[in-house]
Parts: sequence; C-alpha cells; structure tokens
Amino acid sequence: MTTMVRLSRLLRNQKRYLVYFVVIVTAVLLLIILNGGHGLGNNNYKTVFPNANFQTKRVKKILLWTPFFGSSVIDSYRKCLQQCPAKCEVTEDKSLIRAVDAVEFHLTDIWTRKWRIGTTETITFPAYRSPDQVWILQNLEPPPHLFGNIRILNGKFNWTKWYRTDADIFAPYGVPYKLDPQEKQLTQIVPKRNLYREKSKEATIRVGNCFDPGRRYKLIDALEKHLSVDKYGSCYNNPCGSSKDPSDIECLKIMKEYKFYLAFENDNCRDYVTEKYWGSLDRDQVPIVNWKSMNRSLVIPNSYINLYDFESIEKAGKYIKKVAYDEALYNSYFDYRQHYVNRVTTCNACKVCTALHDGTRLGQVYEDIDGWVRDDMCEKVEKLNNFMKNVHGWLFFLFGL
Repeated sequence: MTTMVRLSRLLRNQKRYLVYFVVIVTAVLLLIILNGGHGLGNNNYKTVFPNANFQTKRVKKILLWTPFFGSSVIDSYRKCLQQCPAKCEVTEDKSLIRAVDAVEFHLTDIWTRKWRIGTTETITFPAYRSPDQVWILQNLEPPPHLFGNIRILNGKFNWTKWYRTDADIFAPYGVPYKLDPQEKQLTQIVPKRNLYREKSKEATIRVGNCFDPGRRYKLIDALEKHLSVDKYGSCYNNPCGSSKDPSDIECLKIMKEYKFYLAFENDNCRDYVTEKYWGSLDRDQVPIVNWKSMNRSLVIPNSYINLYDFESIEKAGKYIKKVAYDEALYNSYFDYRQHYVNRVTTCNACKVCTALHDGTRLGQVYEDIDGWVRDDMCEKVEKLNNFMKNVHGWLFFLFGL
C-alpha cells in the first residue's frame, strides 16, 4: 500500500512539472509572437515633413529638461560647446521653454519609477511647445535595461541621441580614430612598450550591475575552465580597491596587472559597445568580448578577442591561454596603436548644436519611438522575458544548468 501511495505521489509531481513546463513554453511562444512585429530594418517609425526647416539663428539655445541619471551635466555641456564651431547656449532654466530651440530629455530620467517594468509614471513634460522646437530623446542603455513603457512616448520626440548608428545624433561611448600620415610618424618616435612584461596576471572582470540578461555568468564559468579569472565588484562581494567609483586610482592599478579584461556587455544589442571595451584599451589590456553580431567599423581592428569568432567557448579559452603566454602574440594585439587611437566621445553637445544649425535637416517626429527602440537584435525588458531570464539564472546557479 505504501508503495502505491509513493507511486501515486510521484505521478502527481510529474504531472505538476509537466504543467509548469507547458506554461513556460506557451509563455515563451506568446512572447515571440507579440514581439514578432519588430523586425530589423523597418524604417516606418517616423514622419518627415518635407517643407519644415529650422529657423536661422546665430546662436541656438538648448534646454536640458531632465538630469542625466539624476545628476546635472550642464557644466560638461558648456565646456563642450566652448570648443564647438557651431554656436549654442545651454540652460536648465525651465522658464525659458518659449525661447529655446531644442529640449533634451534623458530617457531613464523621464520615468519616476525607473526600475519598475512597464511603468507609465513620468515626469511632467513642458506645457508649451513651439512647432520649430526640437525635442531630443537621449539614451545610453540597451533595450533590456529600459524598464518603462516607451509606447507612451510615441509622437513626442523629433530626434534620437543614441549609441546606435541609425540615431539622428550618433552618440557612442567611444570611436576608433584613424591616424593620418603625420600622426603615424609621431607614434614611431615613441618607444614601443612591451606590455606583456608589464602584466603578471591572466584575466579579470568587474561587475556592479547584477541584472544580467546577456547571461555573462555562463561565459565566465566556461572560461574559468581554461584560464584564471579574478572577479571583482558588488556582484561578487569583492570590491576593487577602496572605492566603488570605477575610476578609483587604487582599482585602476589592480586592473592594469591583468593581461585580459572580460569586456562582456549586458546583452548583444545593435551597435552597443560600452566603456567595458574602451576602458580595457585605456588600461593597456586585451578586451575579451562577447559580440554575436557587431558593426566592426565601430571598434578598432585587431584590438580584441571575440569569443564568438571561435567554434566553441572551449576553443576560445584555449586560444586566450595561448596568447597569455606568448610574448610576441600578446604584444601583437597592440600593433593597432600605430594606426588608431581610441577616443571617448564626451562632447556630444557639439553634435546637437551642429545639427540645430544644419539648414538642410527636415522636420520630423517619431510616431513609433517604441518600435524604433525594439528594432534590435535584443529584446526590450518586459515582465515575461525578465522572468524567463531570471529562471535561467536560478537554474544555472542552483543546478549548473
């Protein structure tokens, strides 16, 4: 009798797990169907007005309506505009709304409950808007980190200021600058450093944002089977140096001891190359990247090792190990410095100013800014896909799946 009871319970548990499985699979299929309308390459997101041009003014005025991640950036804007050929002034005074030519909003700071998925609670938008006024939506975060409902912003904005190359104002984290012949000659004067001999450790990574839709934890775990990886940051309860500030001098010294930096992005999104890659180059490291699909013109050739250029993570790990102990091969990853330098782009206010003075630009409005954001190879975060990614994380950390 006891055996029959146990068998009955086992069957009931199996049925329950089967139901869970069916529910999850159905939810995933529903998610795919709901997101199926946002395919790459659709350009029907904005309406252009052929006869609408900007007013001609000697000095254009830009109003920063929101802060940038909660902080004022007006000083950096003013510093940038001082060296800009086009003439613009910048202000945070909202009472000047009727006098400005452009109003800039930072996407994350538009939502008052920034980290609530699907929130529609926003700041108060200007009550006045001139037909000649350009409203600019600025953003540096990929879709998996955009928690608010973007559909409610449809029809509000004229320009996008984004890290994507198809934005109206292209504002990446960094750009590869190709040296001209005269600049190349100057690089030959400087003695070539043997960076291989300046490093004593293999690889490292620093992770402060534990929300990981790109599942970097799996890549790190796989690579650790082939090389030593020291992990820093709040996600590993291992602070780097004495400060949480990524620019901390003590942490910078620690980072520079490593030959490689795991410059893994949070997710594989269109044109998304952040300070993880550019910072590695500044620290004289070879970045290990996880780009499944990348516009290679956005980065410096032969400056990195991409895991997805290999047939498997195992082969990538073995190759990285080989590079780590081959002096000539390791140093070859810095030969690009004879032809390129990396430049962090912090003066994007000048790009906005120049665009405002461009008399050939036509009027336009993004009728479907939500569609434009979703036109990507990665998903915008929603409750369902966020749940599924968390499930994947739990399965990995609890059971190694």
